[in-house]
Amino acid sequence: DPLFDVFSVSDEFQAKNSLLPNLDFDARIGFREEKDDFLESWKLFSYEDVSANLRMNLPLNLPSDKANFERSQILVRQSQTDVEQRRRVITNEVDEAYRTQKTLLARISILRRNEELARKAFEIITGQAEFGIIDPFDSVQAQNDLTAAESQRVRAEIDYVIAMAALHFSLGRPISELLQRFSPSNAPPSGP
Repeated sequence: DPLFDVFSVSDEFQAKNSLLPNLDFDARIGFREEKDDFLESWKLFSYEDVSANLRMNLPLNLPSDKANFERSQILVRQSQTDVEQRRRVITNEVDEAYRTQKTLLARISILRRNEELARKAFEIITGQAEFGIIDPFDSVQAQNDLTAAESQRVRAEIDYVIAMAALHFSLGRPISELLQRFSPSNAPPSGP
């Protein structure tokens, strides 16, 4: 999550900055009168209207300063630990989503071969049934096997699309983009 990283890094910088001396600078410049023409206003400028301040705040090593210092160190370590833990979680999510997607892709190719074999078996059995060589029950069974193989392939393809969406989500893509990209209306037609 990018916002988590930003906030964690911000906490870390804030904690580190509280350990350092502060150096503040401010400057002011003013004109007595303003005219529409800048050059005319500049002519009215007086050096009395300029000021600059530089202030350095050093820690006084009071007990409260030491407590703030220790608290800041704890915050820095906690922020670093949070960021590192979040990175590990994200890496694991991406790795798991990639492995799932890769496994499902291999499964789809196997199920397509099974569907092809079931289709050939159905065609052979249908041809034999036309000549009365085989029982009609076997023809119905072959048709059921073909339908089951087709539905298993379609289910695996749906699971693959879901796994792709999960992979893209774990990589940090926005949900709105994923919904648009992986919606059924944008899916490519699948063939036998």
